[in-house]
Amino acid sequence: MGTCSTTNHKRDGGQLRIARAKRLLKDSEDAIKQKEHDLRELDTQLQTKTQELLEREHKIHLIESNVTHRQQELDTLEADFRIRQTHQERQKSYQDEATKELSDLEKSLIVERNSVEDLKCQVLGIQSTFVVKEDAIAQKELDIKTREESLQKSTAKVK
Repeated sequence: MGTCSTTNHKRDGGQLRIARAKRLLKDSEDAIKQKEHDLRELDTQLQTKTQELLEREHKIHLIESNVTHRQQELDTLEADFRIRQTHQERQKSYQDEATKELSDLEKSLIVERNSVEDLKCQVLGIQSTFVVKEDAIAQKELDIKTREESLQKSTAKVK
């Protein structure tokens, strides 16, 4: 019986090993199925994150395009501002120049008015002198006429 019992023991040991191997195989299969499930879940998450990334990249591209467009608008506005500022500076320069010319003309007008007033005074002086000389001439003519009459009367008495 000793031999049988050893054989039974070997058989029982072999069945235990088989059962253990089957359990390990099932556990391995379950682990593989769990890993496959986990991989599918990770793949789904990866696809979701990839889609989110693509959407974010698209949004970033739209924002960058908007920023580029706004920068171009800003550059245009700055150029317009510089043009207007230059135009205003020129206008101010022209205005300053015109104001100086007007001031110079006003000064020249004052000088000319003073000159005209001086000429008027000179004309009045000449006219006064002329009137005085006319009066003197008239007086001399009167004196001459008076002498002529006196002379004629004297000549008439002598005859």
